[in-house]
Amino acid sequence: MEVTSNKPHDRVDHGHLQNFRFNTLRGITLIELMTVIAIIATSLGIGIPGVSAIIQTNRMAAAMNTLSGGFALARSEAVTRNQEIVICKSRDGVFCTNKGGWQQGWIIFEDSNGNESRDEEETRFRVQDALPPGIEISFSAFRSEHYVHYWASGFTEMNGTFIFCQQNRSELTKALILSKIGRLRKSKTRYDGSPLECE
Repeated sequence: MEVTSNKPHDRVDHGHLQNFRFNTLRGITLIELMTVIAIIATSLGIGIPGVSAIIQTNRMAAAMNTLSGGFALARSEAVTRNQEIVICKSRDGVFCTNKGGWQQGWIIFEDSNGNESRDEEETRFRVQDALPPGIEISFSAFRSEHYVHYWASGFTEMNGTFIFCQQNRSELTKALILSKIGRLRKSKTRYDGSPLECE
């Protein structure tokens, strides 16, 4: 007995299948590839300078906040401990240095003998490593450009201006101005209103 089925016979149209495979597997043309490359290149050309400017601006702000935070800690330790505290620039994170700018790092320590220079037995409260490349910090002050001395009262015997410079970006130049009460404030000029200049 022959069994019949209500299901239609499966038929394969080999010609249609070949056309489908050809259309599916077809690559992109040279013109399409060049168009995509041109769009990517244009996007990168526009985007990279903008991203770079944002990164530089953020680095400058971070550097200023880091130094400002260091001075706030030094002042707080002086008052809390009723002890003279010094913050000085340091290349090795151990002793003070009279060379280079503040971007190389700094240390905060208890100046128990009042010589304004760290001795081996004097406690360090913070060691700040060098800042990212491209940022330079100069300090001009009444007494010394290499350190700031806090009295137990939280006051300092000196005032001065920290100038933050970014290589090839003079518009980012900013300042932190130190007053004798031991606080820093941000500024776009020197304390007397004169313009900031990078060396």
